[in-house]
Amino acid sequence: MGAVNYHFGSKRQLYAQVLRLAEFPREPPRSGGTCAPQSSEDRLFGFISFFLESALGRDEPTWSGRVLANELANPSDLLDELVREAVEPHFSRLRSLIGDILGPSADRQTIDDHAFGVVSQVVFYRRSRPIIERLAHRKYGTDDMQRLTRHVFDSVHAALESERATMVSDQDSAAPSVSVAGETA
Repeated sequence: MGAVNYHFGSKRQLYAQVLRLAEFPREPPRSGGTCAPQSSEDRLFGFISFFLESALGRDEPTWSGRVLANELANPSDLLDELVREAVEPHFSRLRSLIGDILGPSADRQTIDDHAFGVVSQVVFYRRSRPIIERLAHRKYGTDDMQRLTRHVFDSVHAALESERATMVSDQDSAAPSVSVAGETA
């Protein structure tokens, strides 16, 4: 116990350090390596690529997944800090990208629902990896990242396009119709 207190100050601080190292990447999503302005869709593709590579493209010790799973199943007071420092910056970026694609008429809940949809697909591939690999009869490797990125992006983009079309349709039906003479119907 003395060594823990000497190096970390307390058991709580040791656990906080373990959580920081466990799973979440700290670096921001890559822009795609180009200096040219990118569309919101291109930036979303880059974000999904970063997220999938972070989740699947590294061989991490199995302890990190267990530590995080335990924290999610039995949240400590450190979960708030983990969310604030490691999750929220990435989620805010994702929320912004989705809001850019949906446009200014999208409400916060709709944007969040689509952002959680992106997260859920990536988390599925991460958490279900042992099952997926057994069902697919092969291991997922770095060669699969581009294909999985394209798959997740295409499904997310289709959902966003459908949402945007619905919002436009709803706006059109809510607008008063004007007759040829200029009178409101």
